[in-house]
Amino acid sequence: MPFRPPEEIGEKVSLCDAQGRLNAAARGWARRPLLVADLPGPFLRRKRWNFVFVSHPDVLVAAALSNADYAGLAFVWLYDLRRQRFLEIEHLSPLALGVRIGNKIDEESSFTSRALTYVWKPQGRGVAVHVEAPRMKGDRHPLTLDLHIPDLWSDESLNLIVPWSATRWNYTGKLVALPAEGTLEAGGERYRFAAGETVASIDFTRGVWPYSTVWRWTNGAGLVGPDKRRVGVNFGEGWTDGTGVVENALYVDGKVMPLWEPVAFTCDPKALLAPWTMRTTTSKRVDLTFTPHYSRTQDTYLLLMRMKLAQVMGHFAGRIVTDSGETIEVQGLPGIAENHLARW
Repeated sequence: MPFRPPEEIGEKVSLCDAQGRLNAAARGWARRPLLVADLPGPFLRRKRWNFVFVSHPDVLVAAALSNADYAGLAFVWLYDLRRQRFLEIEHLSPLALGVRIGNKIDEESSFTSRALTYVWKPQGRGVAVHVEAPRMKGDRHPLTLDLHIPDLWSDESLNLIVPWSATRWNYTGKLVALPAEGTLEAGGERYRFAAGETVASIDFTRGVWPYSTVWRWTNGAGLVGPDKRRVGVNFGEGWTDGTGVVENALYVDGKVMPLWEPVAFTCDPKALLAPWTMRTTTSKRVDLTFTPHYSRTQDTYLLLMRMKLAQVMGHFAGRIVTDSGETIEVQGLPGIAENHLARW
């Protein structure tokens, strides 16, 4: 059955009270990133990250900075679609030493080490993301990413509270298929992210999480058809079970269309490069096949913490149906998908 849509929030509100409990006024969702993610505690249960995914005809790029109290993680990876080349670098910081995470999407976050520098800072109505590393794994060339997302506020987005309980909850902001521009130098190549050819998606997450969580997640974004319509999708499965909400949404030309119903993922964990399917379970709003081109796995241990990730990157094909009933045929939409187990 479809879920009952939560209350829509139309003004800025703090996520929690001074004791760290979920603010009742913050329960619901917003079309803009209005919620202020001040998290006073409890220590070791807080999870915070800024993740950006860049979609361009030549290359896909992902960069993230996260803070889980007892560890911080910064990483960047790229997949060159034409050369079929993958490069990555990451740095794990015990106790998240040196990691600075802002409370708002347009507030500065940063981390600097010998291996990796990550800076997320406000710029006008948007943000600028700068990442640099002296070398990537298996490659002697340095990496420099300079990305500008000019406007976080004109497009609609899905900004959702996931309430496991009054003391365990999450705020996820999914801003998808935003206009972006910039440059990337990596692997001895230079990529120009020209305006009108490049889109970016943001996963802005702040919450107080249970210790063990499992999820599947996918994000796709790009320019579709001769008119270069900005189209994006965001689907999740598993981690919101029992909360009465789902993080599923379609994005078309700056308009968000939440899908208050499950999207079922079908994939073979033992054959990650086999096609994945994503379909709505109570309607025909989503019927997509995701064909991976490359897969990566990660299994991180740190004392009691474990993060086991299987991630693929590739392209979507199929169809989506908008709120107005328009069917949009999707072919070659770039994206990523993942299976994730976290004990943190």
